[in-house]
Amino acid sequence: MGESRAIICYLCDSYGSVPSLYPKDLQKRATVDAMLNFDLGTFSNSIGEFVGPQVMKKLPADKEKEEAMKVVLGKFDNALTGKQYATGKDLTIADFCLVTSLTLADCMPVQYDFSPWSNVTAWFKRMKALPYFEECNAPFYEFAKSMAETK
Repeated sequence: MGESRAIICYLCDSYGSVPSLYPKDLQKRATVDAMLNFDLGTFSNSIGEFVGPQVMKKLPADKEKEEAMKVVLGKFDNALTGKQYATGKDLTIADFCLVTSLTLADCMPVQYDFSPWSNVTAWFKRMKALPYFEECNAPFYEFAKSMAETK
């Protein structure tokens, strides 16, 4: 198995001790699955297409790809309306996948300004405040920083 979202679902089903991360209730699970699919098919792609060339190839920001990403950020912002996390009041595996995608645009040299999307900004702040966020993401931020410093 090579797809991270399938792996995280499998791990939750096999070993999960926190049922809210990937609920057994089919209606709640469908909501989590919908956000996982949004991340896989839309969110991570739009962010990656905008950020990737800047970080990996040191190209300037592509305005067309930025506009496409802004549309997707707007969709995510709307989806977060009235919610603490991506699917409601509980943290789920969808949040972990979505924050991984958003972190791409938070790294150097991009450090994108998410302030036009208040729900996204508040959610990202909550995710960054999780006690394990920094430990889990420090290697990526260091990698991105080293890429930005490499000529």
